[in-house]
Amino acid sequence: MKKLITALFVSVLTVSLCGICSAKELKIGYVDVYEIFQDYSKTKSYDAILEKERSTAAESLEKQRDDLEKMQSQLSVMKDSEKEKQEDKIKAAIAEYTQNEKEAYLSIKQKRDDKMKEIIEDINKVVSDYAKTQGYDLIINKATVLYGLSDLDISKTILDEMEAKTDAQKGDKKKKK
Repeated sequence: MKKLITALFVSVLTVSLCGICSAKELKIGYVDVYEIFQDYSKTKSYDAILEKERSTAAESLEKQRDDLEKMQSQLSVMKDSEKEKQEDKIKAAIAEYTQNEKEAYLSIKQKRDDKMKEIIEDINKVVSDYAKTQGYDLIINKATVLYGLSDLDISKTILDEMEAKTDAQKGDKKKKK
């Protein structure tokens, strides 16, 4: 029995020492994906483009609305036979307005979703490449971190890498023109 306990003790000690010997120090960091997304120049550029499209769509819809109001205001001075025709025109115009409003909203929403997906993919790629080149074992999103030393926050570095990559791509496009 004594030999069994000694053998078990030696086994546990050996396994423990092997674990300690093979353990390596992990290099860990975290990024604030939301902050990077908001501060990224590509996000701001896309937001400006989408805001311009939204504004153009709103102007077009406002013109249609004004035309509808004008058509409705003319109803009171029309004869009954003309009113029916005008009411049919108004119903058709309302349906067209509703359809145009829905299409404009969905189009802008789809473009925004596509651009967001593209930017998130950019962030993920830069984080992954940075982790590999800098020897990180783990980089996590700040949103999941309850506590972390500020030294581990590499958000600014990642944003700078992304901006440099975007600037390089802009430079390549200008050279091709």
